[in-house]
Amino acid sequence: MRVVNIGINLVPEAGGIARAVTYWWRAQTELGHKMDIVSFWRSGLYEPEEGSCPECRYVRVPNVPVLRSYYWWPSGYLDGMRALLDGANCVVIHGLFFHPGVLAAAWARRLGIPYILVVHGSLDPWVFTYHRWRKKAWMWRAGNRLLKGAAAVVYSTQAERQKASGWIGSRDYVIHWPVPYVPDYDKREASRRVRELHRLAPGSRIALFCGRIHPVKRPLETIRAFAASAPLDWVLLLVGPLTQEIPRARLEAACGASGGRCIYAGPAFGEALSDYYRAAELFILFSHKENFSHSTAEALAHGVPVLITATVDLSEELAESSAACAFIARESGSTWMEDGLRAALCLSPQDLAIMGARGREWIRTHLSFSNFCARLSEIFRLCGSG
Repeated sequence: MRVVNIGINLVPEAGGIARAVTYWWRAQTELGHKMDIVSFWRSGLYEPEEGSCPECRYVRVPNVPVLRSYYWWPSGYLDGMRALLDGANCVVIHGLFFHPGVLAAAWARRLGIPYILVVHGSLDPWVFTYHRWRKKAWMWRAGNRLLKGAAAVVYSTQAERQKASGWIGSRDYVIHWPVPYVPDYDKREASRRVRELHRLAPGSRIALFCGRIHPVKRPLETIRAFAASAPLDWVLLLVGPLTQEIPRARLEAACGASGGRCIYAGPAFGEALSDYYRAAELFILFSHKENFSHSTAEALAHGVPVLITATVDLSEELAESSAACAFIARESGSTWMEDGLRAALCLSPQDLAIMGARGREWIRTHLSFSNFCARLSEIFRLCGSG
């Protein structure tokens, strides 16, 4: 079976969707499918580099003045979309708010090919708090038909599905993204390496923020709250790619105001990123919204307990489990960030390590790659494509 995955900006620095597509590629390969990935991009934003995703075919869309943020692909490109889908048995569309995805769905319907729509947080109510009317117009003009025509609509958590309850129908499914198993490691040695790298005091305890430096993840607010409330032996390392919304100068000014207790470490991927997880005693993410949060799951997979907001959709399942590996911060009052930090950072290394071990076991049990493959196989079968 040949499956074509369609998305935008499928490069590591763009965040979670690219990572999820990588997991789809691995799982479909494991299931014996032939898989193609087509990533659309426009100049000036997440330009792909040589080798950034060897499995991807990158298609550049014109930088038209109207509907540029929707990656508008003019009608003259319709035959190009048909060529991309030629010979496919199934199409997987990652996201709602991009024009090539709408074109892919239209051609799939015309050719009688079933398509699966992976929402990736597009229907979270928070998404409609900005550019609201433009997005509602898009849903009226294209998004609703995209949803209704899908053989399956996929969400990564139950909370994400529930928040989209005004949109979903009878063909919606929840598939948790998998998290790679992390072998045992020497945490003391990992912490020593990271402390040396950033010239931290030998006894420094490391908290970690990991993600795009974007307002949705509240990095600046996190820095201010940490500087105001964390015990003096704690240091916050911020790891992730910069975005246009928060320039480097603004981020470094916020870190500078913390008296050296908050440090921007830059982006990290692969083994370098894993080293930061290994060194950390606590992971912190006060995001406005996360439909899954790969970084939260990866921290837990490394045995690091997490302090996250209730708007991180994975928090609901962590709270309902008996794992007791997460602090869930509720947005109530003016000092809720500081209160959450004080509650977590006052614990001893031993107590945090116990919480982390429980989280690691929860990830191994619930978010394994074998579970993901089995669920994906079931979805393809139900869609008549497997």
